[in-house]
Amino acid sequence: MLDVGDSLEVDGIKTFSRADYYLVKGFRDTKNSELFIDSFVAREKAGDLQKYSNYAIVFFKESSQTNERNIIESQKKVIDRYSNDHDEIYEYRWAKGSFLAKYKIKNGIIVKPKNDIKVSDIPNR
Repeated sequence: MLDVGDSLEVDGIKTFSRADYYLVKGFRDTKNSELFIDSFVAREKAGDLQKYSNYAIVFFKESSQTNERNIIESQKKVIDRYSNDHDEIYEYRWAKGSFLAKYKIKNGIIVKPKNDIKVSDIPNR
């Protein structure tokens, strides 16, 4: 539904980030729904993942606030002001072409993985 790209230059090195956002109509929190979304991600993720220092695919459930009309009319502001805290359901993340994590989210809180998130191998500058 939405594709957002950004570039940044730090110390002469240019990096590219991208996020693809999708709205899931009639979402039900079931194992079959999760498997369908996983399959969709496997098919639809960017083919040039290595190009992006950060890449994400984010899914929102449709609601009275998070819907096509409000997203268009608010010029996408509803996502930052409401949807991230109430209607985000899954987020998949990659860095430099490598898969990092899949998060299941309810009401703005990561419910899966629980306490499995680890920060490691942070490069020194």
